Amino acid sequence: MPLSEPSFADRPARRYVGIKATVTIPFGATLDRLFPEIFGWVGAQGLTPSGAPFVRYYDTSDMARGIEIEVGVPVDGAAAGDERVSVGEIPAGRYVVAVHTGPYDALMESTRAFLEWGKQNGVTWAQDGAGRWLGRVETYLTNPAEQPDQARWETELAFLTEPRG
Repeated sequence: MPLSEPSFADRPARRYVGIKATVTIPFGATLDRLFPEIFGWVGAQGLTPSGAPFVRYYDTSDMARGIEIEVGVPVDGAAAGDERVSVGEIPAGRYVVAVHTGPYDALMESTRAFLEWGKQNGVTWAQDGAGRWLGRVETYLTNPAEQPDQARWETELAFLTEPRG
């Protein structure tokens, strides 16, 4: 199966810089444009990436109209955004985490399986009152330029859960 068994993990907050966009599926062409832009910005600011690039999802309620995402990269050190790039933080907390292995065009299927696992296991996802995700992140662990075999690409899904009382 292209998705590993989901598990729970407590994670610290993670600082990043990113560019927000509203996209429709498929949005690979947008990522192909935004990832080089954000990495170029990081380099121009003299910052050092401290982890793999990711997409943070905020609003997935109407995929036909468009979903709100942020393309980001974790960074060390102080950063100040500008009119295009924002500084953010992936919140600390308890996440459900799994790794999708395979091409990006199969990620939707893995995400559906991931969400179904959460439903079957009584997971409550962290969302605000409007249904926006507070910590839904897709991290690209494999650099396609270094690993051309799509069957070996790894993408981590990590979704923040509501704290249990």
